[in-house]
Amino acid sequence: MPGAQPDIEITDETFGIIHGDAHTGNYFFENIGTSDETLMAIDMDNMQKSWFVIDIGTVTWTANMGMWFHYPLQQKELLSNFKEWFLEEYQWPTTAEELTAGCNYRRAFMDELISLGLAVYPKDSPEWYATKAYHEMNKHGLIPTC
Repeated sequence: MPGAQPDIEITDETFGIIHGDAHTGNYFFENIGTSDETLMAIDMDNMQKSWFVIDIGTVTWTANMGMWFHYPLQQKELLSNFKEWFLEEYQWPTTAEELTAGCNYRRAFMDELISLGLAVYPKDSPEWYATKAYHEMNKHGLIPTC
């Protein structure tokens, strides 16, 4: 996606193998609260070499959208708290600006994916209208950024 790449230097600390689609539907926890607690990632078809912030930006973007849908009046405060908590717990040398760049990369990725959907869905289908609505909202700045 031209123009959507994070403006982050490529180093061993910032760039490497990532999942590439790390939204909350592609990982789950097993054995929560036990000594065998694990995190399992699925849907590895987008695995690639890229900036690490792409994956954590996807997690942040997914959380942001959930906050926007379920708590629109508190979304900005909740997102700020989430980012602060995430960076504190992530314990990797990542700045808030880098996390925002990764989140906005995901937003651009989703808009491109949505645009492709417009070419596939029949124009009289509910899917086409929903896809078109999202695309127009994003184009006019109505989809929240990170």
